[in-house]
Amino acid sequence: MKIIRDIPYATARIGHRGGGTGEVTLAYDAYLPEAQPIGAVVLAFGGAFHRGAKEDDAFPGAGDTGTNTAMAEYCRHFALQGFAAYSVQYRLAPQDPVPPEDRVLGRPEEVPLGRIAQVREIMGLPPMAARDMADTMEAAIADMTAAVLHIRGRAAEDGFDPARMVIGGWSAGARCALYAAYARRVPCAGVLALSGAMPVWDVAAHVAPGAPPLMMISAERDIGYIRDGVEPTLAAFAARGVDVAHVTVPGWDHWYPGDAPARPGGTVARAMLGFVQRCASAADLALLERFADAYNRHDLDALLGLMTEDGVFETASGPEACGTRHAGRAALAESLGWAWSHWPDARWEEARHAVSGERGFSEWTFRGTDASGKRTEVRGVDLFELRDGRIARKDSYRKQRG
Repeated sequence: MKIIRDIPYATARIGHRGGGTGEVTLAYDAYLPEAQPIGAVVLAFGGAFHRGAKEDDAFPGAGDTGTNTAMAEYCRHFALQGFAAYSVQYRLAPQDPVPPEDRVLGRPEEVPLGRIAQVREIMGLPPMAARDMADTMEAAIADMTAAVLHIRGRAAEDGFDPARMVIGGWSAGARCALYAAYARRVPCAGVLALSGAMPVWDVAAHVAPGAPPLMMISAERDIGYIRDGVEPTLAAFAARGVDVAHVTVPGWDHWYPGDAPARPGGTVARAMLGFVQRCASAADLALLERFADAYNRHDLDALLGLMTEDGVFETASGPEACGTRHAGRAALAESLGWAWSHWPDARWEEARHAVSGERGFSEWTFRGTDASGKRTEVRGVDLFELRDGRIARKDSYRKQRG
């Protein structure tokens, strides 16, 4: 694993009540696997928007049941599993951050202050009004949004496909991820919210059809508004067409570790990894669906755009053990559209797709009519090798009729 510390992503203003004249440089840490990444995970730390850091947001003694796992440790875990992982810094309340002009919190006067008040007392700070707290939250959400966009911009450098990037966090960090994805609409493959919150009115205001899937994790003894709000929030997301999942942590309070047993099974860390892996596979499923759609539209340019520059197509018939092998752009351009010239109405219907790691599978029924009026119908499959969000190899098989 390679760790790169303090990658700057933005300069942001602080000292809001004093005119916002101060500035801080915001950064994130990258945890990169030895091999080319499967995808990416961007995580924001927790701490009630008052404390914590990208290096460590574990709080021993904060809860009754144990100590939470820091987001930096989850980043290490994901990097060891083949993902590029990033731990993000954002501005905190003691810095009095300047919020953005365009706001995303629908009811700033209703920001929950129970846990905020406890943390401020621990830190020796006076009570804070809800609207002032909302300003801090807006700034943190804006920072998370900027960080995700910056990380997407270095996808080629770090070797991951931005279509396979999941964003998330714990507690305050989870709220940042929720609003960055669904209100600010930063592109991502999924959202992983550990004890995060997004009230139903903001779900209704911001979440659009086609929004990325969401996994929410909450503890049986979580902070009250998180524990009580997770089911209504998930229901609101589901009503907007979002694919949702809920993992609970029996017996634990807000500060649960990654190895805590989770329901419906496994551990918290295992549930997180499974969700991130599914989101990465979903991006490849969408690739295969676009490829099948381009075939049925007879769109050669779209097909070529979905394959790598060194892509290979191995046909179902030919003189070689692999059928006939077509490699390179010119050969692909000639071979991919061959069926259309023989069956002008060619279609590959009833398609079903599956992805496992860097391999894909499509099952279909080919139907077409040739120039003489003869109708052909045959079942077949395509096997795919996937690389960097494109198809590197298409290997076709079909039933032999007659």
